[in-house]
Amino acid sequence: MNCRDIENNVLFYAENELSAETKALFELHIAGCKHCALLCENIKATVFSVETVQHTEEDFYFYTRLKQRMENEKLKQANIKFIPKRILQPIAITVLIGIGIFTGIKIGSQFNATKLTQTTEETRTSQLDTYSEETYIADINNKQLETLYTSNQ
Repeated sequence: MNCRDIENNVLFYAENELSAETKALFELHIAGCKHCALLCENIKATVFSVETVQHTEEDFYFYTRLKQRMENEKLKQANIKFIPKRILQPIAITVLIGIGIFTGIKIGSQFNATKLTQTTEETRTSQLDTYSEETYIADINNKQLETLYTSNQ
């Protein structure tokens, strides 16, 4: 056998599926070729590890537990993201309400200040009378408007 035949049959040799005479030729070549012997050992180790994995007992609840862990992680991350929202939202609303109340108080106090500075009708009338007396318009109120126009002509 040559190296190419060994490479083609190494898997069959590892699984013990070669005929007796092919197996003897195979082992004879492996004894003389270090490359093929190393290849054969690697394939045997791989086949052995695969068989070991295949023979492990299945855990029927593995998928259920894995799924539950994944859901718990999602909930944990969602709660971490949700907590700031749960805290910041009421704080923001409270601040906005406070700003609204403060603005309302300021506007109301300015309205009251202007209302207090505004004069009443009586005060305005007295101010007009005082002004008219100072400028001699008070006489016009005593005369009729027609006579005023005719006398100036």
